[in-house]
Amino acid sequence: DHANVIESEPDSPMASRPKTEESEVWDSVHTFMVYTDAESATGGRTYILQVMHEQESEKWIRILSHAAEEARAERDRREKSSLLRAREILRKWYESSLFQFFFALLIGCNFIANVA
Repeated sequence: DHANVIESEPDSPMASRPKTEESEVWDSVHTFMVYTDAESATGGRTYILQVMHEQESEKWIRILSHAAEEARAERDRREKSSLLRAREILRKWYESSLFQFFFALLIGCNFIANVA
């Protein structure tokens, strides 16, 4: 598999196809771009990939799409896991005997204050 990767800064104009001895061979090149998130480790860079055959292009797109889905799922798991941990801590606190006793005492004191 032959692939050329051209890295482009977010604000720079698109990089042109590389000039090599194989320039005639690359006349029917298949090009696709990978955009990254500005908040990611790559800082919002755009990657331009060029392959000689459409099958290679489809293969790269499938692989990169799968990797992006996995990265999104992992990010979602991390975000949800911190929320779930906080909920679990609050649930344990809410179900604790001390919490239940305190609110029972508070309700009892409120009842006595209203009766008196």
